[in-house]
Amino acid sequence: SASRDGARLCTAGLVLVRQRPGKGNAIFITLEDETGITNVVLWASLFETFRREVMAARLMQVDGRVQRSQDDVVHLMAATVEDRSATLRHLFDAPAGESAPPRGHHPRDARLVPKSRDFH
Repeated sequence: SASRDGARLCTAGLVLVRQRPGKGNAIFITLEDETGITNVVLWASLFETFRREVMAARLMQVDGRVQRSQDDVVHLMAATVEDRSATLRHLFDAPAGESAPPRGHHPRDARLVPKSRDFH
């Protein structure tokens, strides 16, 4: 199974929450796709490498390793983070013949994408 401890996994989903408790050593990101929720952990040492992607992405792709605790809590320990938000323009409820949001609109304005709850 892809969710066994130590398995390599790549997933993508809408960013629901980004959290960095205090000056913590990790950033916690919650992604959601059609199959459910993924809890992502990104070590602070990698955060600077992927700062723009972590802070800007509405749709995020994460590659990493599954970490399953003895209590059966599962996290994806991120190795790489990619901002896939540009693909959200295909979800925009555009008038017939229009394939992207009208000029001046951002993919974040798409009604299908919930606002994320983030740290600042």
